[in-house]
Amino acid sequence: MRSMNKQPHEEVAVSGDAMDSQTIDRRAFLGSSLRLGVAGAATLSVVGAGASLSGCGGKAVQTAEGFSYLRPDDVVLFSALCPVVLSRAAQEADFENTVTKIVQRIDALAFNLDAPNRKTVYQLLDLLNMRVTRWLTTGIGANWQDAAPEDIAAFLAKWRDSSIGLFNVGYRALTKFVSASYFSLPDSRAYTGYPGPQPWALQATRLPTLNGGAK
Repeated sequence: MRSMNKQPHEEVAVSGDAMDSQTIDRRAFLGSSLRLGVAGAATLSVVGAGASLSGCGGKAVQTAEGFSYLRPDDVVLFSALCPVVLSRAAQEADFENTVTKIVQRIDALAFNLDAPNRKTVYQLLDLLNMRVTRWLTTGIGANWQDAAPEDIAAFLAKWRDSSIGLFNVGYRALTKFVSASYFSLPDSRAYTGYPGPQPWALQATRLPTLNGGAK
């Protein structure tokens, strides 16, 4: 268990090459974020069953407009998490537009997971989007768009430091979705101090064409 005097969230440090990439390492993400174990998977399955009984878990998933995986409530959830997980970056000008880009990256990352993990992520999101289970597990009764940032930070700290493995995994998954998606954006370079690849490095990666030029 980590010390309670830490910040309520962590911002993932990413190397320059990773920040420049337009994709996120799906295998690395799965390895560090979604290892639920038998008990955790069983718990989320119960939540998923509850969502189905309440009409929230039908076979036809209605994704948010313009998204491939995230549903409307999921978009609201991650939009609320971004300024808290990225509290220092949130002080940047025009961060609201950056949040839109982050959530789009999260959507792409989740959409490209394999089927079992896509299902697991949906179950985690159902846990947080269903009012009763959200209140029981996070202490937040309000809808995510109305939740106070300090309450969101407190719930993340609670999950991070919990003795319950499912909460630890949920914390890692949520914060890594947000942080990895942000640091994959070119917009993050000003915040991290990474200027992007040098021109000679870009030139070296271009393949020669038949006429001797580069493409």
